[in-house]
Amino acid sequence: MKSMRFITGLFIILLGLSFLFDFPFLKILLALLIIWLGIKVLSGDDKPIAEKIDTSVIREDSTRSVHVFSGFSRKLESEAFRGGEIVTVLGGGDLDLTGVKAGTKTVEISVVAVLGSIKVRIPKDWSVSSEGVGILGGFENETVPPAKRIIQLRIKGAAVLGGVTITN
Repeated sequence: MKSMRFITGLFIILLGLSFLFDFPFLKILLALLIIWLGIKVLSGDDKPIAEKIDTSVIREDSTRSVHVFSGFSRKLESEAFRGGEIVTVLGGGDLDLTGVKAGTKTVEISVVAVLGSIKVRIPKDWSVSSEGVGILGGFENETVPPAKRIIQLRIKGAAVLGGVTITN
C-alpha cells in the first residue's frame, strides 16, 4: 500500500518539477498518449483492453499487480481475503471480488490508474469507504449500500487521467 502512495507522490512531484524547471514532462506524457492512440487506431481494435482479456479465476487471499501498457481481468475466490494493491498505467482491468469472503471485518485495497481504468466489483453485502482522488479523472463509488453492514471495504488510491469504478 505504500507503493501506491509512492507512485502517486512521485507523479505529482514530477509534475511540479516540470512546471518549476520547464521540463517537458507533460509533453512527454501527452506524446506517449498520442502514440498509444495512434497504434490503437491503426490496429482497428475498438474494444476496451479489459474485454479482450480472458477472465482468470484465482484463489488467493490477497492480490498485488502492476500493469503497464496491458490489461487484466481477474475473478478472485478466497475464504479469507485480506486486500491488495493494483496499479495500471496506459491499460485497464476488471477485478471481481464477488466470490470472496473477507478474513477480517475491514478489507483494504489500494488502486492507482494512470491513463487507464480499473473496475472493482464487490459482494452485495459489503459497504464501501472510498478514499480515492481523481486528478483529471474519476474515482467513482457506484455501489448500493447494504441493509446490514457486515464487511467494510476501504478503497484508497488515485485516478490520474483515468478512472476507478467500484460496483456491486
